[in-house]
Amino acid sequence: MNQSLLLDKIYAKEKNNKIERLKYKNLYDRIRRNYDKPTLFVDLSIVEDRCNEFKKYLPNVKPLYALKANPHPVIVKKIKDLNVGFEVASVSEVSLLEENLVDLSSVFFSNPVKSFQAIDIAHKKGVKFFAFDSIEELIKLNKVSKNIKPIFRIDVPNLGSDWPLTEKFGAYESDINKIINLASSNNLNISGVTFHVGSQCRNPENWKIAIKKSISLINKMKKLGFDLSVLNIGGGFPIPLTKPVPLFSSISEAINEELKAIKENINIFAEPGRYLVGESGFLATEVIGISVRNKKKWVYLDAGVFNGLIEFSQGLNYPIYSNKKGDFEPVILAGPTCDSVDIISKEIQLPSNLAEGDLLFFINAGAYTSAYSSNFNGFPLTNFEFI
Repeated sequence: MNQSLLLDKIYAKEKNNKIERLKYKNLYDRIRRNYDKPTLFVDLSIVEDRCNEFKKYLPNVKPLYALKANPHPVIVKKIKDLNVGFEVASVSEVSLLEENLVDLSSVFFSNPVKSFQAIDIAHKKGVKFFAFDSIEELIKLNKVSKNIKPIFRIDVPNLGSDWPLTEKFGAYESDINKIINLASSNNLNISGVTFHVGSQCRNPENWKIAIKKSISLINKMKKLGFDLSVLNIGGGFPIPLTKPVPLFSSISEAINEELKAIKENINIFAEPGRYLVGESGFLATEVIGISVRNKKKWVYLDAGVFNGLIEFSQGLNYPIYSNKKGDFEPVILAGPTCDSVDIISKEIQLPSNLAEGDLLFFINAGAYTSAYSSNFNGFPLTNFEFI
């Protein structure tokens, strides 16, 4: 079985910091005694480890935590205290940072489509950097204020990413020249370039191609007279799940090599989200029912697509722990709601002796689980426990 960094640390704590692991049953029993509802267990020391590692391997890149990954106020405070910036996608996220006394002048508003009102409110609160990927959005940004720094989001390869983002975001190659020429002829400000290689990207080549494309565009826009000061290399940095991922050191080596081509005074940002918080947490869930329908075994949990496991339902699978030993069998894993969409996996291997009341742990699930949790059908939001 794959092991999570968080569980390794728990084992060490329970063993008085000795490296020897305890049997998994010890942890299971401790959580079982206090279990009430789906709970995300988070170790903030792992968040700190990942923030420090990011800075170590990408020393010339300013990390901006993608707040959507996990916006819990305790995590926000920890990220802030580690001198890591923030990336947001809505005015509500801006307000959350404001409440936590974050300096909003360094915040990057990366959603490329925003209402005029959202831009105006965020800018008045102090946000300067806003992404765009169309001439229509650029016009809005320049209309709100000439002091805004519009950052041009372009389409780049997402090959090898578990959650591609190319369909909805990023100006296509066929539109880029039209946009920059219209911007130049209409005196519209552009301050930089940004891209995203796709979430959970397992292909370092994506960053190499994207950085080369961005530098080429920056050079072209400088010749048109644009004052460019930002390159944002986005997020997508992967963590261990069920598919092999490259080491962060290998990804950073590829990125650093391409960044050497930048000779001008350019501020380089990145938007790590899952990478900073994913390994810090695991989601504890309970089996609430088991049935056989049309010769297929169904296992129902108290958490599902609407309670934090939407990514799993789309093929981005977390490792799963159970304390049950013995043979495994294919089952259909579903959530608790009465919506037919609420199927976590149509075929997954789970212990054949799994029973109602047993716990299943989704490992390395600190990102995009609690953030997706809702009260749909009246089921409770995911609980948090910091350990």
